[in-house]
Amino acid sequence: MNLNIEYEVLTEKEIKLIHQNALRILSEIGFKVGHPKMLRMFGEFGGKVNEAEEIVTFSPQFIEKFIADSEEIPPPSKELHTLSAGYSLNYMEPETGKTEPLTLKTITQIVQLSNRLKNIDKPHSYIGTPYDVPLKVNTLYCALLAWKYMKPFPIRYSCILNPKLCPYFIEMGEIMVEDKGGKLSDYIAGSVFLVPPLRLVRESAEIFLYFWERGLPAAMGDILSQGGTAPVTIAGAVSMGVAEGIFQSIISRIFYNSKHINVTQPRIFDMARGMTCHCRPEFSLMLLALAQMAKFYKSRIGGTSISCAAKLPSCEAGMERGFTAIPLILAGGRSIEGAGHLSVDEVVSPVQMVIDNEYYGALKRFVRGFEVNEETLAFEVIKEVGQGGTFMGTEHTLKHYRKEQWQPEIFSREAWNTWIEGDKKIDVDYARDIAIKILKEEEESNIGSTTEEKLMKIIKKAEENLK
Repeated sequence: MNLNIEYEVLTEKEIKLIHQNALRILSEIGFKVGHPKMLRMFGEFGGKVNEAEEIVTFSPQFIEKFIADSEEIPPPSKELHTLSAGYSLNYMEPETGKTEPLTLKTITQIVQLSNRLKNIDKPHSYIGTPYDVPLKVNTLYCALLAWKYMKPFPIRYSCILNPKLCPYFIEMGEIMVEDKGGKLSDYIAGSVFLVPPLRLVRESAEIFLYFWERGLPAAMGDILSQGGTAPVTIAGAVSMGVAEGIFQSIISRIFYNSKHINVTQPRIFDMARGMTCHCRPEFSLMLLALAQMAKFYKSRIGGTSISCAAKLPSCEAGMERGFTAIPLILAGGRSIEGAGHLSVDEVVSPVQMVIDNEYYGALKRFVRGFEVNEETLAFEVIKEVGQGGTFMGTEHTLKHYRKEQWQPEIFSREAWNTWIEGDKKIDVDYARDIAIKILKEEEESNIGSTTEEKLMKIIKKAEENLK
């Protein structure tokens, strides 16, 4: 079974129109690059540079050749890669439902929960912003927590927001290599974002170059939003996503010789409330359209977040996640993050994370598909059971049912009478019980006290030097 289903929202003519519009954006408008070295490297690669205005453009002929020289990305696998929530600001306490700013302790609790839930492959390396440490060095503390608790180990930490912190991250990574083994790139990388529309700011460029110059991985992300930093029309937003994706792909080819092309998925900017989110039908349409554009470029759609606008675990949260996850999978995407998010990424909730873990399990079963062969067609079993029989007691059912049927843990499985005569709990109740139980357990550290002390010395040094 092949789940790379083609649900076409674009005609061939419309694909070409979006492509042509992206070419015009790249050739007639271009990108503002706030770093002279990177701007010069774009020029050496074939871009046309206006140094006075810090603008680089790329001719249609250059882009067409760039596309032609790209390599096809392999088709999607039958596995779904899942992550927990990232970039959060607040924590929703599972017992009381009260929300408070994230701290080192509550970040640790979210990591602990992510580690123990079987359908979350690993925690997001940057859970969020701890407010009980100095803001200027909080990402150093987050790196320490990631290395200390996240599993599977080692975890690569890459969220670096201030170029001045780069040397301290290198020092901390070297401590990890010295004490735990492996390579520096097992522990650190540089992950930065374009600041849309069409802009690479100096700080992001500095972080990217710092890691690249030291032979370490660095990546460029995007935060386009339909109606905010991209046109409100879906066609305009999709063409912006294509243009910014091609620009990021040019960066990857210049610095890391990547032969692939990526496309960027704009979020939704709510024009009435000013909230940026994923979970709208327009986002689903853009996902499917961008999947077609990716195929046009011999690529495929990447991953996305299942963040929702809902403020509490609810039907709304589930519906909004469905608007994101199912179209992504049908479009060939195989990476999802955001388990535990509420109010987009403002809040992380242990209860919602347990519910999302259940949803992840269902999605993984969906992606796996099913086999069609003599054994699974089961003709001989059908013949044996015959008319009016039942398949419940057959060896064939015993052999296959665990693999063929997804078994939920907190979603309802019983008839109404059984439920009403029992504890009458629903998914949120079960999820709360599970979260509270796990959070009472103690999480094992990946590193020893001596290593932690060395890392803390570097953090304190950074804190003192960056006053």
